[in-house]
Amino acid sequence: GCKTRRKKERGERGEENKVHYFFLVLIRVEGSGIGFLHIMMKVLVVVLLFAAVAWAAIPVTTYHRYEVDEGIDTALDADCRQYRRLRGIGTQNYICKAEGDSGPTTYSWQLEQPFAYLHEYLDDGITTFISTEIAGFHSFMTPATVNSPASGPAWSLGVNCDIDSCDAVTQTWIGAGIVSKEDRSGFGNIAWLKVNRDDDETVESPGQLSQADFLQRLDTINGLPPTIDDVPCNIDLLGTQYGSPYECDYIFSVCGTKFEVEQFPVRNNKVVFAFELSSSTNLVASVSLAVMAAFAAMF
Repeated sequence: GCKTRRKKERGERGEENKVHYFFLVLIRVEGSGIGFLHIMMKVLVVVLLFAAVAWAAIPVTTYHRYEVDEGIDTALDADCRQYRRLRGIGTQNYICKAEGDSGPTTYSWQLEQPFAYLHEYLDDGITTFISTEIAGFHSFMTPATVNSPASGPAWSLGVNCDIDSCDAVTQTWIGAGIVSKEDRSGFGNIAWLKVNRDDDETVESPGQLSQADFLQRLDTINGLPPTIDDVPCNIDLLGTQYGSPYECDYIFSVCGTKFEVEQFPVRNNKVVFAFELSSSTNLVASVSLAVMAAFAAMF
């Protein structure tokens, strides 16, 4: 009985030794002193580091989608697609004028022109925010310092812009007239607008603002003229100018077959935007791979 029990124990130890030997082979290649798992970890490090460098170098277009309310009266037709969104921050400039050549004279604040700095929308894949850098300008009569030939309501983008001017204007869109508007004065804001392009003044260039058939002014904040209670326009203030601060979205759209329908779908008057992310998205992924490589190198 004792011999049988000892044989059984030796058999169990033999099986256990086989398992131990298997892991020993994995950990250390016999005679080489080099761990097999250690070799594989080093290979993994090289692969991850190579992938990190390659990922950072490859430009990738990804899209973050969100919806913007177009309103009812200023909504686009079904065959139109929005493709560029800028934030305008500036003033609606009014002047106190007299009216009534053939009757009693009345005084009112009338819009002389707006002036706004244009800012790009940026997207980090999580949130959408407004760039602090000035991308261009908007006004009725483009100031000479903006270096633009526009003579009507113009939206211009340039390079190296500051509060006074741009080194050079690269894109300009000129409006012909208001197609429709949606009153927002009940909310204390200027109206939403849909404006068509002045084909005689705007020179079309592929991929730029000049391609737009329409411009929408949406998501307006403030900008109304002063009320009678605030600053009444009267004979004493005749010719006085008043700048009313405002903000809004200026959104450019094309119609017909200029852009693929699938890329900019329309749902219930809410346009789903698609914005290209910068290569910084790739950089984040590359850093993550590099961290993984460093972790693997610890083993």
